[in-house]
Amino acid sequence: MVQAGALRVALVGWSLETTPITTNPNNVRGLRFDGGAARLDSVIAAARAARPDFVILVAHAGAFCDRERGCAGDIVDLANALHERPDLIVSGHTHSLVRATVNGIPIVQARTAGTTVGVVDFIVQAGTRTVQMRAETVWTDREQADTAVARVVEQYRRETDRLVNRSIVALAVALRRQGDQYPLGNMIADAYREAARTDVALVNNGGIRTGLEPGAINWGNVFEVLPFQNFIVRLPVSGAVLRQTLEHAVGGSDARAHVAGMRVRVDPARPEGQRVTALALEGGRPVEDSVRYTLAVPDFVALGGSGYAMLRGLPYENTGVVDLDAFIQYLRRQPQPIGRSVPVERRVDDGSVPQTGRRDDPGLPSRQRRP
Repeated sequence: MVQAGALRVALVGWSLETTPITTNPNNVRGLRFDGGAARLDSVIAAARAARPDFVILVAHAGAFCDRERGCAGDIVDLANALHERPDLIVSGHTHSLVRATVNGIPIVQARTAGTTVGVVDFIVQAGTRTVQMRAETVWTDREQADTAVARVVEQYRRETDRLVNRSIVALAVALRRQGDQYPLGNMIADAYREAARTDVALVNNGGIRTGLEPGAINWGNVFEVLPFQNFIVRLPVSGAVLRQTLEHAVGGSDARAHVAGMRVRVDPARPEGQRVTALALEGGRPVEDSVRYTLAVPDFVALGGSGYAMLRGLPYENTGVVDLDAFIQYLRRQPQPIGRSVPVERRVDDGSVPQTGRRDDPGLPSRQRRP
């Protein structure tokens, strides 16, 4: 319950049931995440019983909206299922713009990273309350900094600039996130494998947050690619578990991971759980179910994050190497400026793109893009 001037505002928090697999499981150990609107109805009713002026639901669940089809997503489904209606839902998670009224509940989401401010006005006239919502884009050249905050930021900026601006490498080509398989992901998986000295490696695409543009690359640029500070761990796994891992990672409609040290063939038309039709090590030797292999992954994945339940509970060795550091060392070992050594091959073959090698291979197209 928050006192806002003369108003009492009840705030109710909501997070998706998938939270335990979208954050490091250690962060939510001992917590239970329940779904369904019934539990939320009871909490909103309890908040109402305290007689606040407003009840606002703050939800880590979002939606996507367009003019033709309206809004769809988890927060829309939740709002439609509620019987106890909050006065407002402030949503998030999808980093999109949402301004909608669902089941009589206004919902606002202001994109991401402070680029937009969502403004909701409750207007009371003649005992009737109406709601107006708008989204205001934040243009940095039109805003005046809060001086007290600016002093704090400047203090830390001076301290961090020494690290952030440290030169790492030079890129001759762009390393962008395009589609579900791209050279940047291959390079990160290669860096994992080298750091952990394993047979194979896997990096979940959700851990790769942005790309790199050609030119001089500093530490801050690479940090934006891998900002989560996950440790690289080494797991001994059977070929059967490795195959199960790949079914989850790349056996869906889109590959959700990049791999190193292996090649995977997938048939999207086959039943779920049977889509990996061929799995071989880098040299071409087929992976056998009964043979043990070493796998490098971020500790987030080893603990079952991002749905990798087949790895949860398996003993692993923490290399003590942070993924960011491993990737930086990998980049520094490449011929400078980095270009011809970029691994552009598609290591997960679903039949949509011809398999090729590195940029210096004869006949290699200058760009590959999944149709």
